Amino acid sequence: MDVDRWRSETPGCADKVYLAGAGTALPVAATHEAMASYLAREVELGGYQAQWAAADLFAGLRADLTRLLGAESGHVALAESGTHAWWRALGALGLSRGDRVVVSDVEYLGTLLPLVQRGVQVEVLPVSPDGTVDLARAADHLAGAQAVIACHAASHVGSVLDVGSLAAIRADVAPGAWFVVDACQSAGQLPLDAARWRADVVFGTGRKWLRGPRGTGFLAVGNRVLDRTPEPLDTNTGSLTSGEPMPAAGIQRFEPFEAAWASHAGLAAAVRWLLDTGPSAVHQRIAELATGLRGRLDGLPDVEVLDRGPAPGGIVTFRHHRYAATDVAAAADAAGVVVGTSTPHPAPLDPDMTGPVVRVGAHVYNDEADLDRFAEVLADL
Repeated sequence: MDVDRWRSETPGCADKVYLAGAGTALPVAATHEAMASYLAREVELGGYQAQWAAADLFAGLRADLTRLLGAESGHVALAESGTHAWWRALGALGLSRGDRVVVSDVEYLGTLLPLVQRGVQVEVLPVSPDGTVDLARAADHLAGAQAVIACHAASHVGSVLDVGSLAAIRADVAPGAWFVVDACQSAGQLPLDAARWRADVVFGTGRKWLRGPRGTGFLAVGNRVLDRTPEPLDTNTGSLTSGEPMPAAGIQRFEPFEAAWASHAGLAAAVRWLLDTGPSAVHQRIAELATGLRGRLDGLPDVEVLDRGPAPGGIVTFRHHRYAATDVAAAADAAGVVVGTSTPHPAPLDPDMTGPVVRVGAHVYNDEADLDRFAEVLADL
């Protein structure tokens, strides 16, 4: 692992300790360069012509995402965000009032809201003593469900779901149910395998662990969804034929006409950097940093680490029993350390989220000195 090189490729870490990767990780310089270059082409050629001239670039991005997600070729669409990707997929699933959808207790609010608005019955999977999904009892809940949503990695706490095991249970007891994987917090920090999971939908965002720009996301669909019609259609995703709406062929029906293509150019650079660097090396480094940070926090008074399960992910979440989460973040910022916070708002199903918490996400551009510095800030409170 060449941490020095990774740091040198990340201009944003030169003047601070940046530990907010769970929200928006710092991009490599190549991402900014790709966006600036694309915008220069828009200035020169105009927006439409710049997009058409870069068709190979965006085809390459879809192919790289296909490889990263373990999806089928021709089954990945670009999106403006993970939430927008989910909206498009949901518009094709046909879920309606009274249908039962099974989720975990860490599912994100943005995924839940459109289900509730449709009158869908949301049922929460049972939780084991370690705070993660109780897979031994999951089968009884999945039977008869119309859809199962697997939140691979929680947004507000270091909890990782064994998606492979849940996928096997679903295939056994509810093969007709849609299987949806929320990869917003896992893409870039954990291995993904849409084909092995037999996932109907995998969606995620570019701005977190993938180190892409904001305003980017992705959607991978299986054959069952690829053949369906998402709602609503637009001028790229469909047409009117004899007055009837007709979806475009294949994956195009899930990729709207208007998009921030300069941001997608940045995402292309970010995903290419990850693939060239080696996802397994990146995943390993993120895990090492999270483990090292938890070890440091465990030795501090008044600090309660909240992460769950035997193998929590890259997010490290904690409460300070004397200072509010916002005060901890402010003290860190004053010392040149950037961390995030989270509140119960985006995690409405998690009974353990009773108030704001500090959320930390170290990425490959962080080193041991960064972790030590943050631990010092906490010790000095």
